[in-house]
Amino acid sequence: MDRSLKWRFLALLGTVVFCVATLASSVVDTEKLPTWFTRVFSKRINLGLDLQGGVHIVYNIALDKAVEDRASEIKRDLESRFSDEKVAATVKTPQPSVDMPIGAVSVQVPDAAKRAEVLKQIESDYSDTVSMRDCQAVDGKDAICFQVSSKFAEDTKKSALTNAVNTIRERIDEKGVAEPSVIEKGDDIIVELPGDPNDPIIQETKDIIARTAKLEFKVIDDGSPYMNKLFAHVADKKGKTIDPLAIGEGVFADIDSWRPEEGGGRHDDPYLYAHDREESVPVEDAKAMGCLNATNKRDIKDGRITCKVTGRRVLERYLKALLKDDPSFKLPDDRQIGYERNEATPESKDQRVSWRTYYLDRAVKLTGTAISNAYRNYDPNTNRPLVLLDFNRFGGRVFGDLTAEIVGKKLATILDETVKSAPIINGAIRGGRASITMGGSDPTRQEQERNELVNVLKTGSLPAPLK
Repeated sequence: MDRSLKWRFLALLGTVVFCVATLASSVVDTEKLPTWFTRVFSKRINLGLDLQGGVHIVYNIALDKAVEDRASEIKRDLESRFSDEKVAATVKTPQPSVDMPIGAVSVQVPDAAKRAEVLKQIESDYSDTVSMRDCQAVDGKDAICFQVSSKFAEDTKKSALTNAVNTIRERIDEKGVAEPSVIEKGDDIIVELPGDPNDPIIQETKDIIARTAKLEFKVIDDGSPYMNKLFAHVADKKGKTIDPLAIGEGVFADIDSWRPEEGGGRHDDPYLYAHDREESVPVEDAKAMGCLNATNKRDIKDGRITCKVTGRRVLERYLKALLKDDPSFKLPDDRQIGYERNEATPESKDQRVSWRTYYLDRAVKLTGTAISNAYRNYDPNTNRPLVLLDFNRFGGRVFGDLTAEIVGKKLATILDETVKSAPIINGAIRGGRASITMGGSDPTRQEQERNELVNVLKTGSLPAPLK
């Protein structure tokens, strides 16, 4: 045989063998293959929507709701201003009809001189948001009539679409669906989820996609008897874990301590924390966690599968078990536990992500609807990325009063039920502006989270429901 022909034959044979070995994991049950083989050739082919089947969904932002919400915010803002300035005025948001546009607002001011002054203020303060319109009978006598402008509505829609795509992708990733497709097409968001349409994971993913993210501000109740008791149960005075259940779960306790810059006593805030880890969990638990999907079903052994378990889930599991063993650890009705995700610093020996608890006043003091705008910026002292917030008049007044009441305490900014930041309030913050500094140690991730948070705050995450 010709030497060159021989080498070509061997090369072709080697290529065929390699291809067969690579495809084997995709067509043969991994339990029937040798362990050494599956370690080397572990990747499988993920079939696309055209071959595997799946779900194709087209969403559209309910723009009308976004416009109506903005009109309601303007109404609250104006009412707050008129109350502060002792102006006799009535603000209404008439219901949309054939003659009444969506996002309409009317302001009745009996005093002609004051009416002219109010009109000037509206045209100045809301120049980029509203446009004037003809008044209707329902607006009442001597009314100033305007509506959310079509330009603002279109800008809201564009921003909402971009943010909705990012939010949907993040929520799908959390559910573990393999190779999803999320794209903008005109005014629509097209989502494709490969897999069995009847798979519970696919159904759950569809359910969470259209949920509107929620921004809230809540006060942290530091030094509470409940958290002091919880700390004493988990650890000794030096912080060494002593509770057998906590030791088994990998739950630890620590204390935050600080003194306000403007003076005052020391604050001590006990908390629990736990790290992300991989665990072998029952299939039913994996389904509930969103860990089980079409690509890893073959990894099930003896009814269990290895999943990534967050420190938050570990803490929730521990507190649930503790309450079952000791009912005295039931939370008061007006309090709740909040959770914050923390990345390790570069110099830390343990580079795992951890989650910590906060003991929160359940009452929502302020929501994202009180924010009129958000900007990207940097902390001048630490150069950390931060978000500057502009409150509307209502939000600025509430935020100023709130921060005056809680000087020395921490105020939690909560997005989608996760604490994003918890700064110490060193004094009343008035003027309608505040800031959120990004946590974590990775500058790239800090900037990414800052940019995502700005998008969320500008549009309220999903500023209107998806339909």
